[in-house]
Amino acid sequence: RKQPLYSLTPDCVRNGKIPQARASFELQARKQIPPEQVNIIPCDSPAKAEWVYPRSGFKRVIVYAHGGGFVAGSARTHRPIASDFAIRAEAAVLNVCYRLAPENGLSDAIDDLDNCFGWLRKTYQIPKDCVAYAGDSAGASLCISSILEHRSNVPAAVVAMSPVISLYPNLTDESSSLFTNRQTDFLSPESLSVFGELIGVHAQDDLLQTSTNNAIRPHKSHLFNKGRIPLDDFPPLLVQAGGGEILLDDAKRLVTSAQDCDAKATLEVYEGMFHAFQLFPRFVNEAEEALDSSCEFIGRHTRSLSSDLQEETLQKFLDHR
Repeated sequence: RKQPLYSLTPDCVRNGKIPQARASFELQARKQIPPEQVNIIPCDSPAKAEWVYPRSGFKRVIVYAHGGGFVAGSARTHRPIASDFAIRAEAAVLNVCYRLAPENGLSDAIDDLDNCFGWLRKTYQIPKDCVAYAGDSAGASLCISSILEHRSNVPAAVVAMSPVISLYPNLTDESSSLFTNRQTDFLSPESLSVFGELIGVHAQDDLLQTSTNNAIRPHKSHLFNKGRIPLDDFPPLLVQAGGGEILLDDAKRLVTSAQDCDAKATLEVYEGMFHAFQLFPRFVNEAEEALDSSCEFIGRHTRSLSSDLQEETLQKFLDHR
């Protein structure tokens, strides 16, 4: 069950082998064929993206952000899980291919997600309460960051699978999940600081903020804050984590922070599971359970599109290819 998606180790990243890691990730993706029940079409969104929607129709929209340590992954690598969300939640999924580090900074990825949300609302006249965010790993973190940084575009619900919160964790705390779960997860604690460096985030006591590297836009992150995460007025949040992953404590801290801000937040822990296990529903029963729970949560907290708007949106999909 301890199965890595790609060879994105600290040494690989530091030695400039990110292109090889990306290629490995894409190669793995080719082995996973999306189900026949969905259509996949390109779109002219602000960031590169594609629509994944059920051939039988859809009732809501999900903006999906893929994982990959902020440096790898794409819409293509995550078509299978986007398809799962589309079918199970009866949703049109905007599968976003945000800009990656180290060529781009954290701000760029956050803006890509927010701009895509704004674009779909303007282009398709989709109400906010018919839209949800979902993402895994780094993508889950970007979903949360996008809302914290851009309060004008807030979806009706958020599903965060194995979110990354601690970019510079305390590696001396032997009671944390970083230590207790390092033998049951493919993600290493040492890799977290490497990801932080690549997106331009450096450690500070109060807020983590991006470096002054000319290639990266200066940015202060409210999510990767070592103190309180300001989740006031946050939409309903479902956080899922594997009981055997090193970021289990991150998931707990995120939910506690939301509840401290009187936000509706739920934590689901799947015992024995590794980081981003939801990507493997064909091989892991717990992934099936987690995806069903995620889509039930989205269905419960989003409003269905009117039949007329469903038809208009589908026609615009075809017109804007």
